[in-house]
Amino acid sequence: MDDWQEHFTLYLKILGAMLCSQSPKAVREARLALLVRTGDPISLAMAEGVRAGLPELSGWLAEREQVRGRWREFFAAHDLLLAPACQGNAFAHHSFDSSALFAGCTETLTIAGQTVPYLMNAFFASVSTLSGLPATAFPADQTVRGLPVGLQVIGPYLNDLTPIGFLGMLEESGLIGFRAPPDLPAGALDTPQERRPG
Repeated sequence: MDDWQEHFTLYLKILGAMLCSQSPKAVREARLALLVRTGDPISLAMAEGVRAGLPELSGWLAEREQVRGRWREFFAAHDLLLAPACQGNAFAHHSFDSSALFAGCTETLTIAGQTVPYLMNAFFASVSTLSGLPATAFPADQTVRGLPVGLQVIGPYLNDLTPIGFLGMLEESGLIGFRAPPDLPAGALDTPQERRPG
């Protein structure tokens, strides 16, 4: 891709439009006010999507088709793309009021000592999602604290089994696989049928 910031901005504008396309006017206006008030580049791109009419959305979808064309060119020469799954490694559980409109758009995370909008976590997801490419996230390693380091493998359009098969080969060879964090509570991985009351 030529410019990843443009790619992410296009994703956010389409996302904002899609999330509000069926919402009543009052809900759209409340979401728009929250995004504008937040004011960071991510929120403002989504606000542009919320404001958009059919002409803007049609233009963005045409841009998305150009991005899909560049991915077709990429995958003509490459089988897979390996990328981070998230903006940073695993972090402590972060909860916020999920009943709020566009929950999380006013929240932040600290990554490598910098405060960033919580929705920045969508950046690496947008790499595949904007163009509808299949992606499979996996724990590639662990941090020194035992938390997973996530990567994703992305494959060509409609080739879902390519990244899944690749990860199957890595797992069979012992290069990847789930390892429980050292402080995981006993029974946390039990299926609901295996859990015992009390």
